[in-house]
Amino acid sequence: MKILFVATVDIHIINHHLRIIHKLHEMGHQVDVAAKGDFKNEDITVKYNLPFSKKPYSLDNLKAQKQIRAIMVKENYDIISCHTPLSSFYTRLATKGLKSKVIYTTHGFHFFKGAPLINQTIYKTMEKIAAKYTDVLVTINQEDYENAKQFRLKQGGKVVFIPGVGIEEDDVLQYRTNKEIIKQELGLNAEDKMFLSVGELNKNKNHIFVMEALKEWFHKNQNNHFVVCGEGPDHEKLSEWIQKENLTKQIHLLGYRKDLRRILFGADVFISPSYREGLPVSVLEAMVAGIPVIASNVRGNHDLIKDGVNGFLYPVDNQEVFRTKMRQLMEDKTCANRFVKKAQEDAHGYASEVVDPQILALYASK
Repeated sequence: MKILFVATVDIHIINHHLRIIHKLHEMGHQVDVAAKGDFKNEDITVKYNLPFSKKPYSLDNLKAQKQIRAIMVKENYDIISCHTPLSSFYTRLATKGLKSKVIYTTHGFHFFKGAPLINQTIYKTMEKIAAKYTDVLVTINQEDYENAKQFRLKQGGKVVFIPGVGIEEDDVLQYRTNKEIIKQELGLNAEDKMFLSVGELNKNKNHIFVMEALKEWFHKNQNNHFVVCGEGPDHEKLSEWIQKENLTKQIHLLGYRKDLRRILFGADVFISPSYREGLPVSVLEAMVAGIPVIASNVRGNHDLIKDGVNGFLYPVDNQEVFRTKMRQLMEDKTCANRFVKKAQEDAHGYASEVVDPQILALYASK
């Protein structure tokens, strides 16, 4: 079969789909990719660099829609596999009248419980419109699954729940290292406490919440450190806040790190403070690595973390509850160890060996 994967930018394909693309290629399928960027891979037969934009009203998306329509008409793909909201919207519209099977995987609807009104209107409307060009709508968390069942898909279409894109546990655990060694590499002392967050420096990932909530902790105890791995548009804003609060020695913005999984094993607590998640791989990797997790009680996070069972959840932006639960994680080792053991057991349900057969079944036939 000929299969086309579509995403807004290459990094999404790189981070989430190369393993499945490799397996599809091994099975004898031709796999092409359309996304913004110049990434190439031996498992990808043809890579199209299209001008998709993350901005909803960008004219670039209309240009990309016209280009991908021409590509699909010419190549006559058996399956179109869509990922990321905007590229998926324009691509699905472009499949009108074509015989290709259209699979759309939402990694997190932009409308969600607690989302701004604009998300609830614009993005939900876009999803409803594109649903009628969709044969299979794949969701990776329960909230999205329930919302997706309300959409009217193409005749004979179906909504499917698959728990994520699959995590390779051995790929995480191979980086297991003595915690003190990692801290030393990062310029910390062995006795320092390292709180770790991972994700783009943007409003949604909400790193500023942790910084503000624990500000007094940092000032009172020089051994407390907050490490953030990721880059993004809020870097300058966060850096200015850190300098203003005189916390440059305790809050560390490391930028994009290729050794992220190694750094993970230096953490005492993993924090996911986001306003919105699909099904966060970073939290899953922390669970596998045996790092106690505290997370905002939002979609995606609460699919993985059950409060008081395998980690802690706190109401979004509630500093008091966050600090209370952070303190318990730091002081009650029995509690933290119990969370870690249960989290590692739960994470196995999201392993690639469990998830990959479910994903590949989607491509079993046109």
